[in-house]
Order: sequence, then structure tokens, then C-alpha cells
Amino acid sequence: MPAQRRTARFYAVIVLLRHANDPQPLICEGSWEGRIIDELRGSNGFGYNPVFLDEELGLTAAQMEPAQKNGRSHRAKALQLLVQQLSTQLAR
Repeated sequence: MPAQRRTARFYAVIVLLRHANDPQPLICEGSWEGRIIDELRGSNGFGYNPVFLDEELGLTAAQMEPAQKNGRSHRAKALQLLVQQLSTQLAR
């Protein structure tokens, strides 16, 4: 019987409120697509890192160097979007 393909997505949202009653908060989302593998690979990180495979790189999150992982993660993507939105607003 073939192995089951288990896809995974990690998702992060960062919300920036400029004040408590901000009518237009900045809402930034990021996701990291991959799949869950059956064997543990790598020693960097914890939790899902050894079984979450980034198919584009062919590496689990635990096999990546911290800088590489931090550049691809769902949190990094949400933060990058926040920086872009802030830069756009400051340029106005």
C-alpha cells in the first residue's frame, strides 16, 4: 500500500494597531506550505520541525539553517508583508 501524502500549512497573522480604536489596522498574513513525512529528519528546532518537509527545498524545517528557516517561515512572510505595508504608508 502506498504511503499516505499528508499536506500541511502553517499560518501566521500579524496585526498592527496604531491606537486602541484604529479603524484600519494593518493585517498581514503568511503561510508556509509543505507536507508531513513519516521519519524524523534534522536536529535544528523542535515540535513539527523534523517532520515538516518544505517540498521546494526537499528539506525539513529541522534540516534548515536557522537563517534559511526564518526566511521561509509563515511568520517571516507575515512580517515581510508588514514591513512592505509600513514602507508604502510612510512613502505617502
